[in-house]
Amino acid sequence: MRPAFEQLVPLMRDDAKVSGSQFGVRGDIPISVSPDAVGGAPDGMVLGVIAFGASAVKSAAEDQASTAGLIAVLKARKLATDANLKSVDALIKRGQDLAFTDDETRTSIATATQFTKKFADAQKINAIAMDVARAKNISLNAATTLVGKAYAGNLTAAKKLGIEIPKGTKGMQVWVCSWLTRS
Repeated sequence: MRPAFEQLVPLMRDDAKVSGSQFGVRGDIPISVSPDAVGGAPDGMVLGVIAFGASAVKSAAEDQASTAGLIAVLKARKLATDANLKSVDALIKRGQDLAFTDDETRTSIATATQFTKKFADAQKINAIAMDVARAKNISLNAATTLVGKAYAGNLTAAKKLGIEIPKGTKGMQVWVCSWLTRS
């Protein structure tokens, strides 16, 4: 057996497990590596494949936790309808198209729901925030807070970023102003 591969021997048992706490998840993660499966692969490649697998498990667990967090927020705000939950996927896809991570988009959606009781308006806050974040080079969450405050009538933060919205503008009127002042 090769020296680096010897480190993997404990992982070759069919019942081998790794503590999920190493990857930020609860419980144990079952794993199995067969010596026949790795054949003559270089030690670094074998260890790299295992590290990639562990990273994928960690990412999936983080994604699942983030999704559960958003669902909990939507439930608490009585916005967790089937239609709203389905539309979250479309929002995430739009975020990916603009190079936002799924987590950034979920956080933005949760933040947007602080400013309205209508999920449709929260979606609009999120969409405008994505454009503002890209145009002004700020984080999506900061942009969501800014757009949400403007939606609620607080225009100070928008003005500091050079987005002119006339006094008294509130709610859906903010969308018209923010689209007209896009750079």
